[in-house]
Amino acid sequence: EMVAAVVKCGALADTVDCGATIYNEGCHLLPHALLPHDGRRVAFFLFLTPDEEWCEADGATLDLYDVHATSHTTAAVPAGSILPIFNSMVLVDVEEHSAAPVVGLSEVVSEDKTLMCFAGWYHLLATSTTEPSTTEPSAAHKGQPGTEGAIDDESEYRAVTASAAQLSAAD
Repeated sequence: EMVAAVVKCGALADTVDCGATIYNEGCHLLPHALLPHDGRRVAFFLFLTPDEEWCEADGATLDLYDVHATSHTTAAVPAGSILPIFNSMVLVDVEEHSAAPVVGLSEVVSEDKTLMCFAGWYHLLATSTTEPSTTEPSAAHKGQPGTEGAIDDESEYRAVTASAAQLSAAD
């Protein structure tokens, strides 16, 4: 209910798809489309960073791409970036009848900091009677086969950043 209230997307199922990833120096996530199949509606990224403050110089920003860009060069440059602040959650509303948002995580350049991120999907309530599909881990992760990562020119995004306290207040 908290996520649905923040994103204003309607009722969501209790089932959540989630995975955890640890990013250290040299790690990144290639740009990829957040596709709303199998009832997916809201993508999320919950950042758990070290106690010391994460800064832009450390890398690992969540990059949002303007995929309506007029050239591939412009499309490859993030339209916006979100720092992975401790205990913050980025929600990306993914509507089935609009273009899929494209996100990526820039390379971690800090030698002494590690980022832990829980990422996944909230599903629409209407699909809660069916099990979410199980898929292989994203090929967008560095070092996995098939990481060409072309950016979809018809995607768009709408992201909301909220702390855990803000999500609790929305309930």
